Amino acid sequence: MSIQFSSGKQEKQVKQENIYSTKTRYSFSSLLEEGISKSAEYVQKNSRKVVIGGAVALSFSFMLGYITGMNTTTNRNFSAVNNSLSVINRQNMDISKKLEELNSKYEALNSKVQSIEFESKSRLNTIENKVQFKEAVQKGEEHVQKMEKKRGWKKLLPWNWF
Repeated sequence: MSIQFSSGKQEKQVKQENIYSTKTRYSFSSLLEEGISKSAEYVQKNSRKVVIGGAVALSFSFMLGYITGMNTTTNRNFSAVNNSLSVINRQNMDISKKLEELNSKYEALNSKVQSIEFESKSRLNTIENKVQFKEAVQKGEEHVQKMEKKRGWKKLLPWNWF
């Protein structure tokens, strides 16, 4: 019996909800009909004000839509620009890192080149000195041979004075 009682209680509750919803539907529909009829009367009596108000409302809605659309396109453009700038920034960072590496390699090569230049200059100087010495010795020998052909030349040498 308790089961039947609970089902009866539920039925009452459902009926009350249906009544309440039909009342609200009726009251809402009557309010809607009343509002439509009053607005129609107002439009007929004050048509100029309604047209001006509607035009103003329509222009504001268009303006708001235009501004919103412009802001979204501007935001899209800014985001695209920001994205491309971040890509460019990343590439610039990579380029600067590579330039630093190349700079260090250039400095190392430059120091090697300078040491090679110094060594080659010193070698060249020694070679030039040897060549000059050989040339001087050769000229001296030629001069000695010429002087030997002349008489009395040996007496001019200092070790022959005594």
